Amino acid sequence: MFPEICRWPIWSRSHFDVVDRHWGYEYITSPRQALRNLELSVATRESCLTTTSVSESIAADLDSAARGHLGVTPIGVVENGVSLDRVDGYLAGRNIPRTSRTAIYVGGWNSRVDVDLFERVVQMRPDWTFTLAGGEPTEALQNAPNVHSLGPIEYSDAIRQMASHQVGVVPFADSAYNRASNFLKAYDYLAAGLTVLATPLASMAALELKFPQHVLLADGATEWSSALDKFSSAAPLAPADLHEISSENRVERVLSEMRRYEAG
Repeated sequence: MFPEICRWPIWSRSHFDVVDRHWGYEYITSPRQALRNLELSVATRESCLTTTSVSESIAADLDSAARGHLGVTPIGVVENGVSLDRVDGYLAGRNIPRTSRTAIYVGGWNSRVDVDLFERVVQMRPDWTFTLAGGEPTEALQNAPNVHSLGPIEYSDAIRQMASHQVGVVPFADSAYNRASNFLKAYDYLAAGLTVLATPLASMAALELKFPQHVLLADGATEWSSALDKFSSAAPLAPADLHEISSENRVERVLSEMRRYEAG
């Protein structure tokens, strides 16, 4: 979000790739700061020849805020991607057994998470083991006998932890920020061979359409509990199946959006 840099004449072309809702971070408590971030995003878009975003919601926000401004190209929506080679490298030469009835959540433990939902699922399914990596969970989860909290870990270790589990979970709340997000953790889960259980947010619904055998959406603790029983027979995904969500494919899609508006 640096429009003044994008305006430098040294660039032969400039492109703005909006990978997050910069004006909606939970730590921004000032409406004025949130508006300023949105204004910077709009100005950066206007300074660049082309723009992409990871979600329809982000694109809609920017279009709405830029209403009345002329000369901007349409925003192309290009979802996130994962480096399959990097993930494969972390798992190469390691015989990591995948334990049944195990679910893992990797990421920060903050207001994005539907904590009540997750606590209820943990309580309803004592026959499942839930691993949390990346943040400090609530006291109720720390004390639950079927929850294993790892705290912050390196990305390489997170991938190896994922590979030993059966299901990767995305128990996120229905919020404006989450509706605009495209969750990298879901792509990492798939790359590590997990099946994915998530709340029915837009980006997860799109991923379910691409991988209906390996992504399942559930709304509420009862549906989540029932959904866990459906994963026991799901086979690991072959790497070739994931080309559509690879970082290489994403780069090609972004370049394709840029080429659409090349001069001449």
